[in-house]
Amino acid sequence: MTSIMIFDGECVLCSHTVQFVLRHERDEAIHFATTQSAAGREIAERNGISVADLDLTFVLVEAGKAWARSDAALRVARHLRAPWN
Repeated sequence: MTSIMIFDGECVLCSHTVQFVLRHERDEAIHFATTQSAAGREIAERNGISVADLDLTFVLVEAGKAWARSDAALRVARHLRAPWN
């Protein structure tokens, strides 16, 4: 199952989070898009998140559902190798 993490590309913490996920991901199932990109906005809107709501700095789209904030973080953790999962 492919997941898409939509993140704020201007946020240093968000960018570091993406780098962390890339280093520790066990299944390489997460793809990434920034909230500033046309692709990120299109994916968000297709999954029920309006562009106005993209002030959320971290959204995970997985299995046709969008998750935000800590819910998204916990779902991302499922894709990480131990001890991070």
